Amino acid sequence: LRPGEHLVVAWDREILAAMRPGLRVAGNFEGRLSHRSDRILLLDAAGNPADEVRYHDGGRWPELADGEGASLELRDPRADNSRAEAWAASDESARSAWQSYTYSGIAAQKVGPSRWQELVLGLMDAGEVLLDDLSVVDSPDGAATEILQNGDFEEGAAHWRLIGNHRHSRVVEDPDAPSNHVLHVVATGPTEHMHNHAETTLAPGVRLVDSKVYQVSFRARWLAGCNRLNTRLYFNRVPRTTLLDAPALAGTPGAVNSTLVENLGPTYGAFGHEPTIPAAAEEVKVAALVDDADGVAACTLWWSVNGGAWTSAPMALVGQRYAGVVPGQASGTTVHFYVEAMDGRGAASTFPARGPDSRALFKVESGQTGSALVHNLRLLLTPQDADYLDVDTNAMSNDYLGSTVVYRESEAFYDVGIHLRGSERGRPIPGRRSFSLRFQADRPFRGVHRTVGLLFRVGKRLQ
Repeated sequence: LRPGEHLVVAWDREILAAMRPGLRVAGNFEGRLSHRSDRILLLDAAGNPADEVRYHDGGRWPELADGEGASLELRDPRADNSRAEAWAASDESARSAWQSYTYSGIAAQKVGPSRWQELVLGLMDAGEVLLDDLSVVDSPDGAATEILQNGDFEEGAAHWRLIGNHRHSRVVEDPDAPSNHVLHVVATGPTEHMHNHAETTLAPGVRLVDSKVYQVSFRARWLAGCNRLNTRLYFNRVPRTTLLDAPALAGTPGAVNSTLVENLGPTYGAFGHEPTIPAAAEEVKVAALVDDADGVAACTLWWSVNGGAWTSAPMALVGQRYAGVVPGQASGTTVHFYVEAMDGRGAASTFPARGPDSRALFKVESGQTGSALVHNLRLLLTPQDADYLDVDTNAMSNDYLGSTVVYRESEAFYDVGIHLRGSERGRPIPGRRSFSLRFQADRPFRGVHRTVGLLFRVGKRLQ
């Protein structure tokens, strides 16, 4: 292979060559790559390791490259490819186009409440799609009365509620026609029967009537991940899961990576703070390995106290790691922190990668030490996230918020996903409140568990 050349190793060489004529293909590959994690080792002609990577699925690693058509792509070949942030799921959005969908059905309420007059929609798993021109027509073969409000989104998100694991959805400009507005549906998980979806109340005075025919129509453009869109009138009247058109030939085998950048900036490892649970007024040291092919020009530590304004201080190279200090804080204080570095060519990056939107936290000791407990866990959230969990209308959200989990008073897990778990009756009640935790794919709890369920018989707020 000369510089810039590509070679695709295929499980079935003939099939791939037929699907993509002109592709340089080797095979057949006799192994199987896991959808969760695996190690790929490249050897040179002498049998010596030339490169290797262990990939993972989700968390810091791209999740949409797991069986949803996207390739797992290296963003910058000069970056440390052992770091998750050097990788991304391929951008497939340029391969899709707007399509129109219409279906009709007879309303039938077989079970459940009939109090609300709504249209509900959501993706059946994590993914992204653009929607426009939503319509619900009463008696399409008769009076043909439109009963939906703001189905073209020209009033922004008015009349719509974007909740749970669909709460990151937004009204945006149509990339094909900037004067037109569309709903960019972003789902971090599957829609649910009572939450985790987009919903809108029908026009004033409208009441759904069983045995009547309703027609549901919309335009959609798939972008990434799941392409199964469920639409229904409340409560599961006229339901349909529509398979949205998605490109048959997805991914980027043999092509230049769609997420390629000229300079990614520094990558990071061995990130952490100590002491894990500081005493009142005790300084906390934050350190990280920072690596870049162009050298590291500067490294900065950022922190926020109890959800307040951000403060920064320079970090210095101490041995192999850059280190900085957060000043001592009062008992019970929650500190949110991250690292920012710039390479020798001026490209900057942060770690954890989302910077202020990530969740690396520590809490100053407040008399709650439980070191005598064999499996003691501390769940640390920012004040804003803790408040979010306490709002009744968010109780059924399955969208993972960020947190830090401290195990046995000494081991910190950063950016652990957390949401309430259980039924709609149990989640809001302090004595029945439970939690679902999702650890990073490359650092599972106790080296084994990606997800952990917790049942607490304690007070309402997380501490």
